[in-house]
Amino acid sequence: NGGVLRCYRIYKKAGAAYLEADGGTLVARKDNEAFLTNFDSAEIKAGGLTIDTQGFSVTVNQNLTGIGTLTVTGGGTVTFAEGMTCEPKLAIVNGTTVVLNGLCPGGLVLGDEMSSGILLASAGASVHVAGDIVVKNAALVLSGSFAKDESYDILSCTGSIDEASVKAWKDVAVKSGLASGLTYDAVASEDGNALKLNVREPLNVVIELKDGRETRSDDFLAGRDDSMTVRVSEDAELTLTGRLACGRLSKDGAGTVSLTNPQDEFPLGESFEEGIFRFG
Repeated sequence: NGGVLRCYRIYKKAGAAYLEADGGTLVARKDNEAFLTNFDSAEIKAGGLTIDTQGFSVTVNQNLTGIGTLTVTGGGTVTFAEGMTCEPKLAIVNGTTVVLNGLCPGGLVLGDEMSSGILLASAGASVHVAGDIVVKNAALVLSGSFAKDESYDILSCTGSIDEASVKAWKDVAVKSGLASGLTYDAVASEDGNALKLNVREPLNVVIELKDGRETRSDDFLAGRDDSMTVRVSEDAELTLTGRLACGRLSKDGAGTVSLTNPQDEFPLGESFEEGIFRFG
C-alpha cells in the first residue's frame, strides 16, 4: 500500500501465500529469472504496482490478476514467462523493455509523454492484447528470423489500436534476423487492431524530367531504408507538390527541382552536385 520493497526475489517458499499490491513498488537488486513467482494468487488492486528494474533483467513467473495497473520502469528488462497472464493494465515506461510471451487482458500502454517503453517481440510469436493498445512514446524491438516478401502479425488486440497510436510507432528496430539488403514496413492491419511487419527489399525510386517545366503531385511515402533520386536535365524545371518521405533524397542533373510540401521528410539527408534545389 504505497511502500517500497528492495529485493533480490519475492516468492512463496512453502504453505499458502497470497500477494496483494495497492500502490507499492518492488525494486530489483540484481538479475533474477524468478523475481516474482509461486504465489497462490497475486492481485494488483486499484492503486497499482510498480516494478523498478534498476537496469536489471528480471522474470515474472506468476499470473497476475486485479483491476490496477502494473507499471514497469527503471530501464531494465522484465520478461513474462511463457503462458503467464497479466490481467491488470500493463504500462511500460522509462526505456524499460518488456518481453511479453502471454496474454495481456487489461490492455497495454507503451510509454508516456516524457519517457519511452520498449516491447520486445520475435518472428512467429506475436503479442496479443485482450484490451486496447495505447502508444505514446515507444519502440518495438524485434528479433528472430524474418523472411523476404513475408508479412508478420507482431502486435494484435481484441480492442483497438487508435490512429494516433499507430502513428506513434516512430521506431521499429529489427535487432536481428533480417538478411543483408532487406528492410521492413510497420503498418496497421485493415481492421485496425493489429500491427503488421512487411519484409521487402528497399526501394530506390527515380523521377526524371528531360526538358520543359512540369509539376507533379504524387505522394511517395516509404521507409528509412528507401531512397528517391530526382533526375532533371539542364534547362528543365520540376516542381514536386506531393508529400515525400523516405530515408534519403538525391538530385541529379543541372536542372531545377522545387519541393513545396512542408511535410516532406528525409531523415538521412538530401544531396546534389549541380543545378538548383529549392525547398519550401
